[in-house]
Amino acid sequence: MPKNKIRVVTKNQNVVDIKVVPNQKVIEIHKVHEKKGKILDIPTNRVAQKELSAQTYVLYMHFVLNLPEYKEALSLEHILNTTSLSERGYYKAVKELIEKQYLVRKPNKDFSEFYHFYEKPQPQAPNSDEVGSSSDESQDEI
Repeated sequence: MPKNKIRVVTKNQNVVDIKVVPNQKVIEIHKVHEKKGKILDIPTNRVAQKELSAQTYVLYMHFVLNLPEYKEALSLEHILNTTSLSERGYYKAVKELIEKQYLVRKPNKDFSEFYHFYEKPQPQAPNSDEVGSSSDESQDEI
């Protein structure tokens, strides 16, 4: 597959390739643990609701409602059309998710702006090559 596309399975089980423009954030969803058919982890969600601003919680829920390992080419236009966020709110929400380690930048040979979204914030390692990530990946429960 070309480096400027991600493959996505739609809710109708169709496979489509989504074009990714330079410097567009690509988000890969990671869940707390296998939920055996449940969409989200309630205790984790309650913590996020208390910790995040209202506008950031809207974007958090946008990500949480996706399946584990789902990839999304983050689009301002899509978020504005599918949520209650304003353009300013969108940028503030992305910034807060990054600052609070819900969105963690990961190295990726295909995309310059590749992030993992976590339901639960990830601890920041002091000497890590990955921006805002833990050096011990074995602690991630996906």
